[in-house]
Amino acid sequence: MFRYKTLLPLITIAFLLGGCKAPTSSPNETPSTETKAPTQNKPGSDPKSQTGGDRRETPLVVSPLDPDRKLKLAIGDYFSWYGEQARGFINRHRLMVAAAINKSNRFRGALRVVYKQSNYGFHFFDAKGATERATILQQFVADLPSHALDNELYFTKTLIPELAAEKRLAAEYQALKDQPFSNPKSAALWAILRNPKRPTGDALKPLFTKANLTESDAALVAELKKRTLQLFALREKLNRAQIGLDIKLMRNFFVYSLSFKNVWLYEILKENKLNHKYQKLATAALMASWAEVTKAKSFADGLRRMWPQDPQYERLRKALATYRALSKGPQPKKLKIGRKTIYKKGQSHELIREVKARLALEGFYKGPKPYTRKFDTALVEAVTTYQASHAQLEDGKISKYILRSLNIPFEHRAKVIAINLERWRKSRVVSSDPRFFRVNLAAQRVHLYKDGKVIETHRVIVGSNRKDTDATGKTDHINRTAMFSRPMTMVVLNPYWRVPPRIKKLELDKELEREPDYYEKNKFTITTKPDGTEVVYQNPGPLNALGQVKFLFPNPHMIYMHDTPKRHLFKLPYRAFSHGCIRVDKPVDLARTLFKLDNLLTEEQLKKILKSEKETVIKLKTKIPVHIEYYTASVADDGTVEFHNDIYYYDRDWFREQRKKARLRTQNGVQLSNKP
Repeated sequence: MFRYKTLLPLITIAFLLGGCKAPTSSPNETPSTETKAPTQNKPGSDPKSQTGGDRRETPLVVSPLDPDRKLKLAIGDYFSWYGEQARGFINRHRLMVAAAINKSNRFRGALRVVYKQSNYGFHFFDAKGATERATILQQFVADLPSHALDNELYFTKTLIPELAAEKRLAAEYQALKDQPFSNPKSAALWAILRNPKRPTGDALKPLFTKANLTESDAALVAELKKRTLQLFALREKLNRAQIGLDIKLMRNFFVYSLSFKNVWLYEILKENKLNHKYQKLATAALMASWAEVTKAKSFADGLRRMWPQDPQYERLRKALATYRALSKGPQPKKLKIGRKTIYKKGQSHELIREVKARLALEGFYKGPKPYTRKFDTALVEAVTTYQASHAQLEDGKISKYILRSLNIPFEHRAKVIAINLERWRKSRVVSSDPRFFRVNLAAQRVHLYKDGKVIETHRVIVGSNRKDTDATGKTDHINRTAMFSRPMTMVVLNPYWRVPPRIKKLELDKELEREPDYYEKNKFTITTKPDGTEVVYQNPGPLNALGQVKFLFPNPHMIYMHDTPKRHLFKLPYRAFSHGCIRVDKPVDLARTLFKLDNLLTEEQLKKILKSEKETVIKLKTKIPVHIEYYTASVADDGTVEFHNDIYYYDRDWFREQRKKARLRTQNGVQLSNKP
């Protein structure tokens, strides 16, 4: 219950000074239409001594002989009347907020929680109108296209005119509130009535004397009550507009949070819109995001920290802007070359001049202008750099392969970058982890991070994309390396290779048919289980398919990282050859780094174990998360944009899905929504 001694200053500030804040209450309290008569402190009593529940107002006692009796009674009546009006306003405010939330068909649970926590007060408005929070959120929403996100989901078409209308109402309210009085006594009396301390009794006497107010001025209070009613009416109109806008802005924040910090939840919600479990999960996640943002050093900083914190994300945003700009400019003509034609340094041809101009558009060719027909040193450097950044053989020559890549439209490149920005937002990597691995399947590289920085990068061989048949006879892309996250727990030196039944049946058995002593030559051993099942494993040594090192991060896919005797494959730009596991270039160097970080083995101990060719398991003191992901675009430290092989056709499938959605929109004439 609320006491008048706390309510009156609140409502005076809230409505006469232009703000709106709901009365203090329990976060779980339901808005009620009940109103209670305010308590009234006796003249001269100590407000701090007023305790207990609500009580009826004590009538203002004024001596019949007091020369200012009528004026004091009029002021006392005004305060009592104003309290009733303000309490009714506050109750209506809370009911309007609750009703607006109930009408919302999205994020209803989160909206109820966030507004109950604030006692139904505003989050994006104050006494002066829209706050800096509202402005900042609008700016971040307007900038969403730079993240390759659609800001049409954020009331962008309605918010701007609605905010403008609210601003006009706020200005109108402020003008009425500040409207000067032609009568100095009315101005003085208005100052008394709007005083949050609610002066009464003897406290009024010096105020009357200073303003030359007498008993005959009591009639002015009735006139001021009319202005107060006008203020209440205009404030109610403004309040209604601000409630709708505040809830819309809060919903925008929730969508923003799901678009960045909780993308994984966004995907679940789209598939399980009516699932109560996921709705509760979403409410908890959204409230956690709101708490983090509001506790940040600034609201803008809190929103910015929702973005992926790896520098790669910001680099890709800049690359997206670059390729979008290129796609809007004059487009280069398609470059053509014979199937077997190759141009190299020293040769001359018109195509060479055209290639120079084309490479210059992306900043690769930096030779002199005007561009000549001669294949010069600057072009060799440009071609080699381009090949390195586009997963091609780095031979510095012009052939059909580089022209095929150069002919890809800039608009397509921009869309590929957009896909990868989305993948970064979906990543489950926790950048604050002290150490972690990030495997990029498309780039066929693994990066080891320490304290947020890459300390080692290794080329890898990943699962092939060819269709294969499993042990049950099912044919599919079963060799693709799965994407998941698991902690690395141990390193195995000189590992045995325990051959999976599928590989034994489909590959090794065929080798035995062609070469009966194949197992013996390659150091395989066969054992038989009690049920008669044969188990084949390969002994440690130079022929072992896992090489000298195996890195284990237990997972249901039976995938791990390991060495390989086929080291020559790491020189190739396309390295999707394995059965699903990840082969690592220079794995001993990687193991050495891990042992050094955990202070496990000295260099001498490592060499001794490797030389022994005996399987040795080294448990890591610190588990290191391994994140296997898929990025077909990245940006090097020097700013060069790199495009990697779409080895599993995930980009291609994405483009097909977008075209399918576009056809559906055209056929049905409706806009498909991705809202949760």
